[in-house]
Amino acid sequence: MRGLVLLTGGLPGVWGAPVATVLNNGDPANRVDLAILGDGYTAAEMSRYAAHAQQLVQALFGQEPFLEYQRYFNVHRIDVVSAESGADHPEWNPPALKDTALGATYACASVPQLICVDVSAALTIAAASLAAAQRDLILVLVNDPTYGGSGGPSPSPPPTRRWGSWCCTSWGTAWGSWPTNTAAPPRRCATPPMSPPRPT
Repeated sequence: MRGLVLLTGGLPGVWGAPVATVLNNGDPANRVDLAILGDGYTAAEMSRYAAHAQQLVQALFGQEPFLEYQRYFNVHRIDVVSAESGADHPEWNPPALKDTALGATYACASVPQLICVDVSAALTIAAASLAAAQRDLILVLVNDPTYGGSGGPSPSPPPTRRWGSWCCTSWGTAWGSWPTNTAAPPRRCATPPMSPPRPT
């Protein structure tokens, strides 16, 4: 029921947001660190955001290959507060526009279910909130019940029950250079093309 956008890369930061580590498996120097940012969650909805982020983490690490490789990952939740709840829907008549921290909008590139965010703002907040080694991948969780998402360098997810499959597919698209599959996510993802770090 939430949207999700996956980002890679980084920019120098300007201001940080509160951070909670939700999964800690060791030194970020030899782990893959996932940073989750929320968009469209107001200050009053931070507990809801924390619950949604936890559901996403459980869905992702509840399936292979992430279940097997969970000990190679750390996960950090960045509590980004928006002025308004939800996301933009320019495709609606009349359009619905929300004042959110990362500017999440549906109908990106005129595709109704494609969600885009202000990538520069997301990377800037992540860089100001976490050290570089703690943000190998950045996921933006969008607070909107409408089905949607995106893939590639800036992906997002379908309803909660499919977050794990969606993340698996988008992870490969954005980070592992897998081809995009717009028809449907696979029932089971193959192991990503990477050598996991050795646990210490």
